[in-house]
Amino acid sequence: MEGAGRKRPSETEFRDSFTLACAAIRQRLPRARLIEFGDESVRAALQTIEDSHARYLAERRFLIEVCRYICDRRPSAALRHIEETILRSARQCGLDLFSLPVLTVLSCLYERRDGLEPLIGRKVIKPCRGYDESRAHNALSDLRALEYLAAADGLGTANLAYCTRDKHLAALWCSLRFAAGRWRANDVEIDLRPGGDLFPRLSEDEIDALLERLGEQRG
Repeated sequence: MEGAGRKRPSETEFRDSFTLACAAIRQRLPRARLIEFGDESVRAALQTIEDSHARYLAERRFLIEVCRYICDRRPSAALRHIEETILRSARQCGLDLFSLPVLTVLSCLYERRDGLEPLIGRKVIKPCRGYDESRAHNALSDLRALEYLAAADGLGTANLAYCTRDKHLAALWCSLRFAAGRWRANDVEIDLRPGGDLFPRLSEDEIDALLERLGEQRG
């Protein structure tokens, strides 16, 4: 669903990518039982991409706008002002302040003063000067994978696991502490409670205050 060209995949690209992935898995795990995607499943997956496209464009705009504020670590005295700027941009883009792009950008802002691990947000967003649409696409694809995992977990049809070599993306999943999604018809709600390793410059009380500010400005 991410595509190989740092952009939304076409139907042909989606089908070819799925076929190649299945062939690679069969070669390495010949006794694995793989999910088969017929035409109906392909159309449903592509419709999921289409349905989330407006939000994708808003999130992409947000990341491109705010990356200049998080490229470098900032002095503590400037953090609240930059936080306000980031949240204002998120609201202007129409994003939920508890959405993954917003929380991950704030993780970059509130990382350790000395630049040591954990660098969860920075290693997922990869902010830099000249941050462009293709870089934002890669980051959003990673974040969307976590959303899908939490939503699918709420279906209760199987025990799910997430397999990735990206240790910072795995750390983001763990630090967000997702609850299984709650499904209502075709919509899903997902609860999360960010942990301290997502905002390592903040104390527990300061994290509580940050989450309270997000809640107050959410409406």
